[in-house]
Amino acid sequence: LFFSTERNGAINFIKKLRNQGVKVGLAHHAAKHELILEAVASGADLATHLINGCTPLIHRQHNVIWSQLSIDEMWASFIADGHHVPYYTLRAAIKAKGINRSILISDLFYLSGLPEGEYISESNKMKVVLKDEGLWIKDKDMLCGAAKTLNQDVEYIVKYCNFSIEDALIMASINPARYFGIEDKMMIYPGRKGPLVIFLWKNNNLKVTKILK
Repeated sequence: LFFSTERNGAINFIKKLRNQGVKVGLAHHAAKHELILEAVASGADLATHLINGCTPLIHRQHNVIWSQLSIDEMWASFIADGHHVPYYTLRAAIKAKGINRSILISDLFYLSGLPEGEYISESNKMKVVLKDEGLWIKDKDMLCGAAKTLNQDVEYIVKYCNFSIEDALIMASINPARYFGIEDKMMIYPGRKGPLVIFLWKNNNLKVTKILK
């Protein structure tokens, strides 16, 4: 579960969630460093889609991005679709947090995969435009979701952020499993349960060839 750290009762809520075994992430907030530290001490350990979801007007030094990058106990997830975060910012943030504490997420909207054009969001009846493998609020230069799948995000950070395919796959698969404490499910051994995705990596393109269930 992720939410704003500044909400009334957030710290006590984090403690209650952790006592029940629920993982807690921080998102859509502009909390000061001291409050973030308190949240982490209470059990929060993930910066959710870091760099996105905070106010666009922040102090160049004292802000939630630097704060959460600096806290070793925190993991960070990133939307790597090329629209939410510029490639150079994404590379710098992942380098700062470290490969082993970074998670790639898609933040995929349900309209992904449909033809480009104008749609109405079922959740809030807002008019949105699907174009260039991104999703925008109509008549506004504002993203309202992602349209690229996670395998496309893996391709992106290899092509544009200069990470290896091995590191990209660690961030997209191994690290999420490590974060949730289920890394044993990522091991390959006789008799293990599926799914197991087999893909071809060639010329910076990832093509899924088979899924074993």
